[in-house]
Amino acid sequence: GPAGPRTQLNGVNFVDSTAESKPAGTVWAYVDSSPFTADVKVGTDWRTYVLGTLGRGGRAVYALDATDPTTWAGSAASAFKWQFTSDDDPDLGYVSMGKILRHANTNQAMPVVKMNNGKYAMLLGNGQKSTSGKAALFVLYMDGPNGASWTGRYKKIVADTGADNGLAMPNWEDYDGDGTADVIYAGDLKGNMWKFNVSDTNDSNWDVAFKDGTTNKPLYR
Repeated sequence: GPAGPRTQLNGVNFVDSTAESKPAGTVWAYVDSSPFTADVKVGTDWRTYVLGTLGRGGRAVYALDATDPTTWAGSAASAFKWQFTSDDDPDLGYVSMGKILRHANTNQAMPVVKMNNGKYAMLLGNGQKSTSGKAALFVLYMDGPNGASWTGRYKKIVADTGADNGLAMPNWEDYDGDGTADVIYAGDLKGNMWKFNVSDTNDSNWDVAFKDGTTNKPLYR
């Protein structure tokens, strides 16, 4: 196999080039979630990406370029585009995708949509058992990181800062029919349903839709 680590999570080599370091127990989850494809605009180019999470296998999301599989030539490195892990943001937990639905407006996989700032993104609840236990929405732009840094390359909206929480996979809706997500809905582990307003062209203004002063309020409990 190739030299050097293949996957690293929390600063530790999860699978290295010589031998697997298996966790305790009888079930060893690795890429334990269903991948899906989506057509996305990256810069000025249209690409077909395969996207997914590690599910119970780790706190991570990945993107592969499947636009032309003949260019892979047996090398995973040629398909790999980026990964986003809890090393990049500790609020990311274990995210299980479940069945991926298609949005009626775009006929694309529900987690991928064009945002009002013009960028294509993957929408992601932060899942379970994050380091902080918050409930947070991630908007991961398809451009991926700048080198190894995700700074400024994604948007995070924290709905609930309390412990032992997490956000499930979201749904989005286009209110004005222009093909972009205007609102996002997602439930958390405590039974709250959250609404996020992402209708502005500046992602700095995206936030939880309902507040009591500065305190976030769910759509309903």
